[in-house]
Amino acid sequence: MSTYPSLFESFLGGLEASLSVLLTLGYGVAAARFGLISPIAMKDASRLCNKLFLPALLFVNVGSQLTGDNLDKYWPVLFWSLFYMLMSVLIGFTTVKLFKVPAWVTIAAAFNNTNSLPLLLVQALTSTNILQSLLSGDETMEAAIDRAKSYFLICSAIKDVLAISLGSKLLNAGKTVDEQRDQQNQVARMQDGPSLQPGDEDRQATENSPLLPVAGLGRMYTWNYDVMNRAYSKLSPAGQATVSVFAALINPASIGAVLAVFIGLTPSLHKVFFSKFEEGGYLRPWLTVSIQNVGNLYTVLQMFVVGGLLNVSLQKTGDNKLRKSAVAITFFVRFILWGVIGIPLIYYLASRTTLLSDDPILWFAMMIMPIGPPAMLLSTVLEVTGAPERDQIAIAKVLAILYSVTPVICITVVAALKAAEAAKLVRGL
Repeated sequence: MSTYPSLFESFLGGLEASLSVLLTLGYGVAAARFGLISPIAMKDASRLCNKLFLPALLFVNVGSQLTGDNLDKYWPVLFWSLFYMLMSVLIGFTTVKLFKVPAWVTIAAAFNNTNSLPLLLVQALTSTNILQSLLSGDETMEAAIDRAKSYFLICSAIKDVLAISLGSKLLNAGKTVDEQRDQQNQVARMQDGPSLQPGDEDRQATENSPLLPVAGLGRMYTWNYDVMNRAYSKLSPAGQATVSVFAALINPASIGAVLAVFIGLTPSLHKVFFSKFEEGGYLRPWLTVSIQNVGNLYTVLQMFVVGGLLNVSLQKTGDNKLRKSAVAITFFVRFILWGVIGIPLIYYLASRTTLLSDDPILWFAMMIMPIGPPAMLLSTVLEVTGAPERDQIAIAKVLAILYSVTPVICITVVAALKAAEAAKLVRGL
C-alpha cells in the first residue's frame, strides 16, 4: 500500500519542485541579461521548440500511452481542457467589462502555460517522491509521470488551437472579419518565432549562407500565401468561416497529436512503434527512440527560453504605467480561482461518480491543469494585432511578475495531492 506523506512533507516537496521551475526560468533570464544568447537566437530556439520538439514529444508520449483500452482516461482531459479555457475566456471578458481593464486581460486570464511549466513541474516532483501515494498497484513512478505528461500535452494542443483561433478576435472585436482573419493567420505563423524583417533579403551572402537563400524562401512563401488569400476571398462567408476553423486546427502541435492518436489507436502501428523489439516493436529502437530524443529537448529548453524572452520583453521602454487591477485579476484567475473551482470539482467527479477512470494521476493532473501564469503566446498576439506599445510593455511586466511568483503554485499542488489521495481512499484503490 502507498504511504501518504504528511502535509508538511507535501508542502516542502511542492515548494522544492516549484523553486526548481523558477530557477530554470531564472537561468534563461541570466543568460539573456549577460548576453550569452541573443534575442534572435532565443526566438529561433522557441520556434524550434514549438514547431519540432513539442510535436515530437506529443507523438511519443501520447502515442505510447494511448490505446483503445485506456481511451477513457483521455476523453475527460479533452472536455476539461475545453471547459476551463472557454470558461476562463468568459470570466476574463466579464472582468474587462466590469472593471474597465485592458482587453488583453481576457486572454491573459484564459490561456495559461500548459506545456513547459507543468511538464517541468511534474518532472521535478519525481525527485521529491510526494506523488508516490498516487501510484496504482506495482506501477513505477516513471510510468506514472509519462502518463501525466501525456495528459498535459493533450491539454497543450487544445490550448494552442484555441489561443490561435480566439486570441486576435478577443482583442479586436470591433475590426472586420477580414482583418481578424489576417491577424489570426499571422499569429499562427509567428507563434513563438521571429518573422522575416524588411531588408533581410538584402543581407550580404557569406561562406555561412545557406545554398538556398532565406529571402527566396520568404518570397516563395509570400507568393503561395497571396494565391491562397485570393482563393479565400472568393469563398462565401460560410466557406470562409469553415476554412478559418480548419486553419486554426492545423499547427505542428495538433498534427503531432493527431498522429499520436492515430498510431496509438491502431494496434498494429502501436505495436511496431512502441512495443519492445522482441514483441514486434521493430521501429522503436531506431525511429521512435530518435523522435523521443528530440522531444525530450523540449521541456527544459522551452522554460529556459521563456526566461530569456521575458528579459527581452522587459527591455522595451515607454509608458511604464501598469494597472494593478489588471495584474490582480490575472493573478486571481490564474492562481486562485481555478484552484478553488477545479480541485473540489475534480474531487467530486473522482470520488462520487464513475465519469473519471481509476487513475489518481489523472485526477491530480486535471486539478492543476488550469493553474499557472499566462502563456507566452500572449505577447505574440498583442504584437501582431497592433496593440499600443504601452500594452505590449504592460503585458511584458505582467508576465514577468506572474512567472516570478510561480512558487505559489506549490499550494495548489499540495491541495490537489491531498484531494487526489482522499478520492483514492473513497474509491478504495
